[in-house]
Amino acid sequence: MDGAGNVYIADTFNDRVVEVTPSGTQTVLNVSVSGGGLNGPTGVAVDGAGDVYIADASNHRVVEVGRTQQSLTFANTAVGATSAAQTVTLANIGNQPLSIASLTNAT
Repeated sequence: MDGAGNVYIADTFNDRVVEVTPSGTQTVLNVSVSGGGLNGPTGVAVDGAGDVYIADASNHRVVEVGRTQQSLTFANTAVGATSAAQTVTLANIGNQPLSIASLTNAT
């Protein structure tokens, strides 16, 4: 769930992530990344900035979708930065990531 109360659902067998607003409106998240779309997403997490992270299991990757719907793929040995204050490092996410979590630094 993000700060606005939206819930994100990994719709594994339909290869998509659905955003559900507090009022019940459903929207399919626009995921546009090199290497094709989602293939069996199994988990979703949202960070404090509102960026959505998707465990894209059958593509063996984690995809970050920014608030502006920009997508970034983290591969098996990727390092990426979302901002100068928050660096995300993924070392060998392995084969078919099944879940993902986001921790918020409260300091």
